[in-house]
Amino acid sequence: MELLLKYGLLPLVMACTIGLSLAAYLSLGKRRVRWLAILRIGLVCAVAVLLFFPSLTRESREVYRPALAVLLDTSASMTLKESSDSSSRYDRARARLQEIRRQFQEDFDINLYLFAREARRVQSEPEEALGRDTDLSTAVAHVLNREDPKSLRGVFLISDGRVSIGETPLPWARTSSVPIHAVAVGSSSFDYKDLGVMKVDAPDHLFKDSIGKARVQLKSHGIDKGVVVLEQAGRRIDQKAFSSDDARTLTFDLRPGVEGLTEYRVHVLPQDGELTELNNSWKFPVRIESQPRKVLLLPATPGWEYTFLKRQLRADPRYAVTETRQFKADEALRLPGEGIDGFGLIILNGFRKSAFDDASIAALLRYVRSGDGVLVFTGNSRLGLDALFGSELASILPVGPPSGAEEAASRFPFLPSDKSPIFRILEHEQANRQAWRALPPILVAQPGLTRLPATSILGTFPRFPQDSPGLTYRLFGRGMTVLFNTDETYLWKMLMDAANDPDHLYDRFWSNLLSWLTDESRLTGVGLTLSRMHFMLGDEVYVRVEDYAGRLGQLSREELILGYIGPDGADSRLAPEAVSGGFLASFIPQREGRYRIRLDLPGGGTVDREIQVDSVMRDFQDPLADAELMKGMADLSGGLFLADDTGGLASLRIDSTPLVKQRSESLFWLDRGWALALCLLLLVTEWLMRRRYNLM
Repeated sequence: MELLLKYGLLPLVMACTIGLSLAAYLSLGKRRVRWLAILRIGLVCAVAVLLFFPSLTRESREVYRPALAVLLDTSASMTLKESSDSSSRYDRARARLQEIRRQFQEDFDINLYLFAREARRVQSEPEEALGRDTDLSTAVAHVLNREDPKSLRGVFLISDGRVSIGETPLPWARTSSVPIHAVAVGSSSFDYKDLGVMKVDAPDHLFKDSIGKARVQLKSHGIDKGVVVLEQAGRRIDQKAFSSDDARTLTFDLRPGVEGLTEYRVHVLPQDGELTELNNSWKFPVRIESQPRKVLLLPATPGWEYTFLKRQLRADPRYAVTETRQFKADEALRLPGEGIDGFGLIILNGFRKSAFDDASIAALLRYVRSGDGVLVFTGNSRLGLDALFGSELASILPVGPPSGAEEAASRFPFLPSDKSPIFRILEHEQANRQAWRALPPILVAQPGLTRLPATSILGTFPRFPQDSPGLTYRLFGRGMTVLFNTDETYLWKMLMDAANDPDHLYDRFWSNLLSWLTDESRLTGVGLTLSRMHFMLGDEVYVRVEDYAGRLGQLSREELILGYIGPDGADSRLAPEAVSGGFLASFIPQREGRYRIRLDLPGGGTVDREIQVDSVMRDFQDPLADAELMKGMADLSGGLFLADDTGGLASLRIDSTPLVKQRSESLFWLDRGWALALCLLLLVTEWLMRRRYNLM
């Protein structure tokens, strides 16, 4: 019907219009009036251009070469020389790159990418490998996602296969639409000597004149003994020797004397013949505070949850812990004689009504509502929560009593909030999420707890039709209450330690949570929460702005002035997003050194935090090349594996058929804008002439 209208009826109507116009005007017999017929014919033609939009189509044919992508490893492990008379891995990798160019550059476009932690497109390779850690998975994913799959005929990966961060690249090789040809450099077995610092476990905070412990984990291969030095702000304060008979973990005492952020450095003295000295040191910052944070423990029903938490608190030198005792089962807990106002944190484990008299309940209510304190309800069972809801303390709880029918007790996985740095235990987001998923399920004390509008939820338990609150808090001016809807977080410690869990998630989570609960910036109404103080180069730093007193409630994300000052003194602005209870922002440091994160408060004043960013050479934890990984990637993707110092490129055949792209280009006689203008001009001209000759 559309074709009949366009190519049948419309031309017929136009032809009739032209014929009738000619007949009407020519019948008048006036010579001047004949121009009106010409104008009418022009008007009809202009209308035809508007309706049919005629054009001339020109076909073109473009021929271009297919592409090959080359990934060149520039990480720190590529700088290694496996013997004194051999060239470095990177020099051999560059030689392999030249072979690829000589073999394929006549028929293919060679797209070169350099990678260490991430990949980037370059025109030529550098003289030296300047990268640090190796994330092979991210590099391969970057190239496969960026290159045009229609023109890409293959990927050459030139690397020693050593992966120090990130996930395995094998899934990307398995799903690759093009073959990955793995060109291995480096030996999987050679004699070497090396000393290095693998890891340092030290507290983030200490108070003045306290004693902390720094546990240094060493790596030694081919060297029997050495000396480890501890430095503070560039000054040597201790050193210890070790031998092959000793354990590879040394413990140093940290004795801070000056308040503020102090940088420590552990350094293994280099020895002759070492493979590299780049992994001989490790820096870590410690914030020195003027006095410890006072914590009061109220064990109404002491159990495993309380025992593990108390052990965690006593092992942390930041806290001065006071524990109340109950001498008889029917007696109330005896609060300290000096009162509870001097404690920054009170932990009530497992509520029992008989453990508190009216004076103690009134003191706790006043402590939260009128003071600056934080009251944490932990170690909660179903009976304990029922007793809490039946007491006067129910008015300050961050949750309401359960609604609906009573549910059977069940164990569920804990789901932490992505919007709080408290749960950022591991450096990489994907690994951190996986670590939380790997935790054992824990018993939910009361699945049907009611969410209150004035509370914030930090974690939940999955439940249909709505998740059950797991970890919640509620603000009362400068006071706060927190409730954990379980008494089994100790299973995260006990069961994961039995499985040799290297992440120590229980310890780090409670350390972060306790740091947040005892943060003195809460007393100003606004605080900055970070997952830790020490970051590695390339890590993403998450900053949460806690609006305790509602001072930032009227500000939009554009009006919030949140930024950081880097080691070079440059001031950078962050772009936060609004979340429940405040704002969340993040950035990735690009340089080593100290960063000061600063928030400008409305009406004047600032809140700031300092962090230390360093770079640890993870590439040297195992200097041996991983040829098996390279071969696996080639096999899974259908590519060719080339071992170090072997040929094979000459026998590699890649389809070099040029690509042809057909293009159609339409050349329009007159665009519709000009055609419409011409129509208007002809109409106006015809109207004026008809008026002049009295034909209106």
